[in-house]
Amino acid sequence: MRDRRGFTLLEITLVVALSATLLGVAWAAMGRARASYAVRASRTAFAGLAARARATAVERGHRIRLELDADGDSAWVVDGTEVIEVLRFGVTADVEVEPTLVQCFGPRGVATPPCGSVPDPVVVRFTRDGRWAEGMLLPLGQFLPGPQGS
Repeated sequence: MRDRRGFTLLEITLVVALSATLLGVAWAAMGRARASYAVRASRTAFAGLAARARATAVERGHRIRLELDADGDSAWVVDGTEVIEVLRFGVTADVEVEPTLVQCFGPRGVATPPCGSVPDPVVVRFTRDGRWAEGMLLPLGQFLPGPQGS
């Protein structure tokens, strides 16, 4: 009788098949986790941009505009004709808001109506791969994080 060492082809094939299955399950879970993180990060970045727009209005003592273009998936802060900061969501998430949002902040940090101020709360939704996160821009200029899900 021969001394057999090593694994048979059947054993190696089973191990490879099981490993591939586990890797596929883990990869799908990681994709969902990345999408959830991306939409939350986009919502948080927009909240920060809205807060910076308000702070800049107070700091500079005059009106500052916060604009959100859902078609271009970007938001920016404008002082007159000077673009102070631009935030692009195209890589991380899609933005859903109707129509293009323009919010002005006066020297006291409160939303002012002369430049198309938001009369009612506006829901901004960030989506990616079936995951979403919402936030609400209030008439006075605050941005409140909202629900998220899949």
